[in-house]
Parts: sequence; C-alpha cells; structure tokens
Amino acid sequence: MWRIRQEERDILRASTFGTGEMMRHAIEHGGAARLVIGLGGSATNDGGAGMAAALGVRFLAEHEYEIGPTPAELLGRLARIDMSGRIALPPITAACDVGSPLLGNEGATRIFGPQKGADAASIPMLENVLETMVRVSDGGETAQCPGSGAAGGLGFGLMHFAGARLVSGFELIASLTGLKERIMTADLVVTGEGSLDAQSLTGKGPVAIARLARDHGKPVIAFCGKADAAVRESGLFDSITELAATGLPLDQLTSRAAELLEQTVLTG
Repeated sequence: MWRIRQEERDILRASTFGTGEMMRHAIEHGGAARLVIGLGGSATNDGGAGMAAALGVRFLAEHEYEIGPTPAELLGRLARIDMSGRIALPPITAACDVGSPLLGNEGATRIFGPQKGADAASIPMLENVLETMVRVSDGGETAQCPGSGAAGGLGFGLMHFAGARLVSGFELIASLTGLKERIMTADLVVTGEGSLDAQSLTGKGPVAIARLARDHGKPVIAFCGKADAAVRESGLFDSITELAATGLPLDQLTSRAAELLEQTVLTG
C-alpha cells in the first residue's frame, strides 16, 4: 500500500487481480509446484475476487452476465460465482500474521479499510460486497476463519477459491531464519513498525518478536512512527521511541523516516 500515493487510492475499484496474474504466471510459465504467498500491505478490499478472476473464476450478475471483480462492479450485482473455469493449482500456503475474520467489526473492511481510503460512505458498501460474496459462494465457514480478513479479504479468497492453507507468517519466517536461536544468543532485541497499535497486538511481526524475546528473558525495544496506549500498556517493550515525538508533520515523517530514525538512534 505504501507504493500508492494517498490521492491514488480508490478502494472501490482496486482489486487483487495482479496477485492472481503472478500466481498464474508462476504456475503456467514457471512450472511452480508450490506457491507461498505473504498477506499484508494491500490497498485492496475485494475478498480476493480479483485474484480468483485471474485464475479463471467468473463473477456473474443476473442472466449470466460476467462482471468485473472489483467492489464497485460487484456491489448490488453479484448473483453467482462460477468456479468451473479455474485453472488447476498446486498446493498454496498463505502466510499471515493477522487474526481478523472476513466480516464484522473485527473484519477486513472495518479494521483495515480506513487506512486504504475507505470512509463512512464506502465502508457499508464494501462490507455488503463481501457479505454477498460469502453468501453466493457458500463461504460462511471460511469467512469466520482467523486470517480470512487479511489483506482486504485475500486470506478468504485464497482459502475459499484457491484451496490455500493459512499459516502464521511469523512462525514460517522465524523457522526459516532461525530467529528463536538468534534471540536466545542476543543481549538486546530491537524491532519496529510504522504504527504500533491495536492491530499490531493481533499478531504482527514486531509484537510476535517482542513476545518471543520475553519468553527468553531478553530486553526488547521498539522504534516506530507512532504508538498507541494499548501497545504502551501491554508491557511487551522495555522502551518505545516514536518519530512522531519530533513534532514534524506526517508527510515529513514519512518521506524522511530513515533519516529521522538514524538521528534518533545516534542522539539517544
């Protein structure tokens, strides 16, 4: 999402079609026998419809009229989903550190939508699209799975339309990098995130690292753009340093993040 400027964000017309194209290319041209997909940082809220469409799934309105896989196209029109044309897929693993379900107050739209450009007017529309998608595809059970709301519902789409297995992204990367062993031999653990907040506490990387460090009695400090009270009161970090404490406006905090972080560390 950070690659898209604020004025370019259009959550009703954004889709995960590009993700599906990459998956299809890896399978048909790269001969991929297994796909591992990391969920996060998206600018979409389409429930994985775009991804599914790129793999051959058709989204249909009344009279079997095919419609585009964006929330704007699907809203009030989706009547049926046809899986018969989906390409054959290898085993797919979706790595995710978000425990949100697809729908509801803790779901994809209401928790993550606002940071992608959703406002009071579009949130009910986006939720309606996802609810309809769940209903017409008989995806109620999948929609309740922790992580189905990740990346604007791509977690749901991967599981429901592509048969993916959802795993902890942190545990997957930690096992591949020997993170536990590294922490056990460290004197101090340093981590960070743009915003340490209630979303972070659902299992995002910096909090998972802090918990692992705590399990092994290691002090852990965090650097971030900003931190909310929930994280500060969690007791997970020995100290938290916010770049927002500089008093600079958001555009400078974003554009000068690396410089400000270095200055903050050097000046203690």
